[in-house]
Amino acid sequence: MQRRLIPGAMLLLIGAMCAVGPQQAAAAITHRYSFTANANDSIGTAHGTVVDAGVATAVFTGGQLDLSANTGQGSNNVTEDAFVDFPNSIVSQSAASGTPGQLTIELWATSSTNRNWAALFSAGTSNDGEDTANGGNAADYIQIIPQNGQNGLIRTTTHAANVGPEGFVDYTTPMSTTEQTHLVTVYDQSGGLPGTISLYVNGALIGSNPMAAGFNLSTLNDNNIWIGRSQWPDSIFDGKVNELRIYDSSLSAADALSHAVFGPDVLNPGGNVSIEVNKNTGAVTLKNTASAPLAIDFLKISSAGGALSTANWNSLDDQNFGAIDGPDAGSVAGDTPGEGWDQAGGSNANQLVEQFLSGAGSTIAANSSISLGNAFNTAIFGNGVDGDLVFQFGLNGGALITSTVSYVTGGGGLPGDFDNSGKVDGADFLLWQRNFGQPGYDAAALAAFKANFGAGAAVAAAGAVPEPAAIGLIVMAGVALATSRRQR
Repeated sequence: MQRRLIPGAMLLLIGAMCAVGPQQAAAAITHRYSFTANANDSIGTAHGTVVDAGVATAVFTGGQLDLSANTGQGSNNVTEDAFVDFPNSIVSQSAASGTPGQLTIELWATSSTNRNWAALFSAGTSNDGEDTANGGNAADYIQIIPQNGQNGLIRTTTHAANVGPEGFVDYTTPMSTTEQTHLVTVYDQSGGLPGTISLYVNGALIGSNPMAAGFNLSTLNDNNIWIGRSQWPDSIFDGKVNELRIYDSSLSAADALSHAVFGPDVLNPGGNVSIEVNKNTGAVTLKNTASAPLAIDFLKISSAGGALSTANWNSLDDQNFGAIDGPDAGSVAGDTPGEGWDQAGGSNANQLVEQFLSGAGSTIAANSSISLGNAFNTAIFGNGVDGDLVFQFGLNGGALITSTVSYVTGGGGLPGDFDNSGKVDGADFLLWQRNFGQPGYDAAALAAFKANFGAGAAVAAAGAVPEPAAIGLIVMAGVALATSRRQR
């Protein structure tokens, strides 16, 4: 299936996240601007003002501030185009609070026309001070630029007055004019000057560099804080702005990726979609640890060493997960290709692939787990040894994300707990039924299920636990069904 990648990125390479050390405290938002109908601050009271000179060009539409009617007028003495002006000092005050010396600027935006040096975001001052933009060589400022005039790439930069080179990070392309781009700049002087500036684009860490020598967030004179206007007489930004967030500390790599995945309308999702692998039992679990659901339409687990088991894979296709009833002759959801998840024909020991072809996608509920069976072959790497798995998923109709794989140890939990949920219940019986005849899903496993039914975490509905005699009838019926079940 042809997949649209996140603009400008062939793939989000987040492998380093698998080796992240102790987690830092979550960054706190000090100011949030969602631009749904105005430039108000929904976290604090530092409301922005849309400055629209001459003929009105700025509009709020589709939950965004649309500045695409700007003509590219210079930032000094604006008489026609539009930009947003924010109250003085909100950037320096954020850097001084929370973790002193740390600051994060986060944006979702789309360029309509990229013009060299047109600033998407700028904070600091210019040579002539407040409300002017005649130049910044003698001023301190920070800017986020969709297309810098030096090499034509996205640039996030720090500038110190009357000193040498700026401290900046460049991306690999200019900002997309067709797709929304997620930009995160992290400034960190908590360990002393000059500190570092880091850039994330669409969840991926692009790089980190020292800030400009002599630049100090704590003493920044930020009387010019703008969306769309530069400290220099460069063009006004031409495009759409979906959201601006200012934090009083450093956003983590995990949060940058999670925010890119869940988008500007979900505040602090706190997690992501990933897989957990039990390296003793081979159990693979799909998890959404975020506080919000996520619609996806593609899954791929890869192993260069051939450590995957198609025989023990309990795919979303096998489970008929999220299936719908399409416009076919059948009346059962998922009874026709395209009505749910479908396994790709190329699935083997090196890759397990499935996709959801319906336009609606398949929603993974918040804080949920889905067993994918014992799809990790522990014999390849040796029992208890980490594997080489790579996990990717596709946002519904959108980006391809490379996310985390975590490895855990343990004996697989309670006997009969086939989905590793911590309890033995009806979901385990259904999993056993679907996989009857495969390793670990035999008569002995069913006996273990019967013996432990109801054990572990509280069963969802207190009145739904069958009596022992009823369990026996279920088991007998299950054996009959499993032995005659048509393989998908």
